[in-house]
Amino acid sequence: MLAPVVAAVDGSAESLAAAEWAAHEAVRRERPLQLLHAWNWHPRQGEGEIANAAQRQLARRVLRQAELRVLAACPDVRLRDAQAEGPATAALLKAAEQADVLVLGSRGLSGITGFLGGSVALGVVARVTRPVVLVRAAPRPQAGHGDVVLGIDLGEPCEEVVEFGFAAARRSRARLRAVHAWQAPGPLALGPGDIGLVDAQWRAQEWLGVLSAVLRLWHDKYPDVELLENLAHLATVSWGAYTRPAPEEQRLYAALGRRHTARGPFLPQAPAPGLIEELREEVSREGAELHVVDDSADRRRLAELVRAGEDAHRTDATGGRTGRMDMAARTAPRRRGTRRRRRAPPGQHHPRRTGLRRPDRYVPHAARRWPARTGLVALLGTDRDDLAAWLRAGQALERMLLHAAGDGVMAAFHTQPLEVPCLRTRIRQTLTAGQYPQMVLRLGYPPCVRPLPRRPLADVLN
Repeated sequence: MLAPVVAAVDGSAESLAAAEWAAHEAVRRERPLQLLHAWNWHPRQGEGEIANAAQRQLARRVLRQAELRVLAACPDVRLRDAQAEGPATAALLKAAEQADVLVLGSRGLSGITGFLGGSVALGVVARVTRPVVLVRAAPRPQAGHGDVVLGIDLGEPCEEVVEFGFAAARRSRARLRAVHAWQAPGPLALGPGDIGLVDAQWRAQEWLGVLSAVLRLWHDKYPDVELLENLAHLATVSWGAYTRPAPEEQRLYAALGRRHTARGPFLPQAPAPGLIEELREEVSREGAELHVVDDSADRRRLAELVRAGEDAHRTDATGGRTGRMDMAARTAPRRRGTRRRRRAPPGQHHPRRTGLRRPDRYVPHAARRWPARTGLVALLGTDRDDLAAWLRAGQALERMLLHAAGDGVMAAFHTQPLEVPCLRTRIRQTLTAGQYPQMVLRLGYPPCVRPLPRRPLADVLN
């Protein structure tokens, strides 16, 4: 049985584009296409059968959407689908072992729409031993194919990678562009594998000869592939001059290891006005704007919109079935013989107790040891609402969080209304002066700071 081309889908635009690309690739390879959805993205202990049934129903809906997209674009593909239970990265790694090639969207659905994403794809790429293709949702030119670029390490050339590149170029009738990056000798000694020639041009010629010798056997096996190899495609990495980091750079470097986000109340102390101006300047460097909500009436209006967004998320947009089933699973009476779980009553699922409810206090519970304060309320906006604007907003957010963390300030997010179109429109019309709101957040000093959990380096890198 031929190994299929596997495309992971999660309902995002990137995953649908990946499924469409995988369908055409499966036809070129004369292999079946398998659509895979990992439906238990964030597993929780003790969930009942009702919640699991809701997850399966959502998975079938996502797969059906992808099937319609694939069949409309490539009706000749042999198609089947599958569901996988468990964390997405582990499920995709297992599926890749039986796949001819695994196709993923470059970014998937995430809690902060348009900003964070791609963590699953990066986790798969870092650990998988089979070919993986990442597909973007941006429109691609329809006429012809671009060159197939083969990155090769001449110190340890991987035969599987070289053969995959030649085979892909032949199937697509594209040119193969071979690239090798070599490092110039350091000021004290030659680097590993460096050719000890003085002139850079001579050294490049030597590396080009090695590259040609490595590719000659494969070119004989694939004579119909047009191979490009010349000095213009050799990258040079050289030593740069050392510059001592400035105090501001050292401060930001120290902030990298600190937590940038917090939940709950902040201390009464407000962020310094100078810091707010600094954050505005950093955000503007990325083409975004930071809107501070100072007016009490605007805060109350924003709090109502946050509450409405939370209510909309608690009842699913397709009629509330999923939200009600999940709520029923969490509040159902405990059956005999099952372990007791901590369950919040339906009235305490944060419907009216947002940090913005009152202009100067955050009251999630009756008793607190510190004065509960909201902090500085702000919105991050852009003048456009396309992929480039989302990227600019994400970069502006990272700049703002890093500089805030350098002064001990953290952020709490309230993005629920931004994922409901009518609520987002109201925020745009009333609070961001016509700009598209990309983030709702509070800034303040947390009552306590816990260090970020760090895994040992050996657990991350082999």
